[in-house]
Amino acid sequence: MAGYEAFDLLPVEIAVLDLGGDIVFTNRAWDQTAEGRLAKRRWNYLAECSAAAERGCADEREIGNGLRLVLGRELDRFVATYNCPFDDRHHWFQISARSGRATDEGIGAIVMHTDVTALQYDYLTRLPNRALFEAQARYVLRQARDGASTAGVALIDLDGFKAINDNFGHAGGDQVLVRLASRLTSAAADKDLVARVGGDEFAVVTSVGTTEVGLTRLKRNIERAFVEPLVVKGTAHLSASVGTALYPADGESLEALLKAADSRMYGIKRARKSRHEKWIA
Repeated sequence: MAGYEAFDLLPVEIAVLDLGGDIVFTNRAWDQTAEGRLAKRRWNYLAECSAAAERGCADEREIGNGLRLVLGRELDRFVATYNCPFDDRHHWFQISARSGRATDEGIGAIVMHTDVTALQYDYLTRLPNRALFEAQARYVLRQARDGASTAGVALIDLDGFKAINDNFGHAGGDQVLVRLASRLTSAAADKDLVARVGGDEFAVVTSVGTTEVGLTRLKRNIERAFVEPLVVKGTAHLSASVGTALYPADGESLEALLKAADSRMYGIKRARKSRHEKWIA
């Protein structure tokens, strides 16, 4: 479309919409992305938002509502961050939509997409953070529910990590976390997602179809990751308390599963502490 060729020079994905929400122009960055994950480059954006919401991208409903306000000139600009799965993994995007100018005849909005998935990873370990873990977990649970299947989660809390920081300093503690992240990733299956969800807390969401036997195997693999000491400035010995939960046996929502896994994890931690106190006494 004449007048918008300059958009081809920009690295962000840009689409121009008419007053009804139909895409009438896309820049080169949009087209390159579209070839990888969109069946058609030219579609109605509002209809796609509704379809994506039905597929499980809950944020798309809010985006569609915001874009309607922009197209109707009730908002000059709408900005939102949303996440949506493709290739069995969640990606995060920021969308910015502004209404067309009075001189832009027939143009309803200009929409820009920016992939901000990299911001959903922990800066130190490069594992997914809590937000990405929860988004992926909810997606997996929806798949399990729709397929009448199973899935699992695991929570991992490090025991005695404060002593690592005290003995080796925070730089040494960071090295331990980085190496531990690599071990935990190796302990999980290829399609499982391992995340750092707190300072010394990690979590795993399994793929659809994981059974109780598979979840037990994951727990044992995680525990084995702590057998060998982690060598940094010295030799660091760590252990962890691991709690697991299986969908739907232990709960049908992510909140219920995390609560069950958390209860089991802290049950193990309390039992270990009690045994230690009796040994000292």
